[in-house]
Amino acid sequence: MRLIAFREIRLWRTMLNANDALAFIETARQQQQPIFGVDSFVITETTTQPMMEHILDLSVGGLPDDTWSEAHRFVLERRDLGFMFEVVV
Repeated sequence: MRLIAFREIRLWRTMLNANDALAFIETARQQQQPIFGVDSFVITETTTQPMMEHILDLSVGGLPDDTWSEAHRFVLERRDLGFMFEVVV
């Protein structure tokens, strides 16, 4: 499986719903590709609103050994909030 799963592309960003973001994170784990962060967005027909209070930045201060579990937990905790996610690898 390739490390690409498209759901919504806006402003050259790939936005994934929660289930696709979790699958993307698992594929990254299988390929040993670290996750640098996850950004959350509310998407409407006319707007893309970043949710600044719902950002996971794993790149500050060195990466943890298991970035995938951190990213998985982050998305899982927000899966019912209606966000779209950008997973940064």
